[in-house]
Amino acid sequence: MKYLIEKSKLEGEVEIPASKSHTVRAVMFATLAGGISRIIEPLDSDDTRSAVKAGASLGASFDRTADGWIIQGVDGQINGLQTEIDTGNSGTTIRIATGVAALARNSDITLTGDEQIQNRPIGQLVAALNRLGA
Repeated sequence: MKYLIEKSKLEGEVEIPASKSHTVRAVMFATLAGGISRIIEPLDSDDTRSAVKAGASLGASFDRTADGWIIQGVDGQINGLQTEIDTGNSGTTIRIATGVAALARNSDITLTGDEQIQNRPIGQLVAALNRLGA
């Protein structure tokens, strides 16, 4: 049996379905970024709305558009905040927001969530951040 394979070029576009974890991560990246970020067709869920609330509590501003969200980030500068961030039942949000909150200076930030989140282990992350000076 013989096969002849010739050089070819693939091209096109693929629409990737929205993902909860990708949307939460995009919101947290946009929160930390300088300037304006745009998330097109984010997954709208309780967890992603918790991430948006967390980002806003950390100083970012969010606007809804017809096809997504526009975020004005904090450019890595989180200072002088006195806030409690309720991450609902989003484990991804509380873990990423913990790292982001560790960047804050002259701030008192409390991270919390529903009863289930409050019973999930996060001590190793907190200990690692503390060893890094958080």
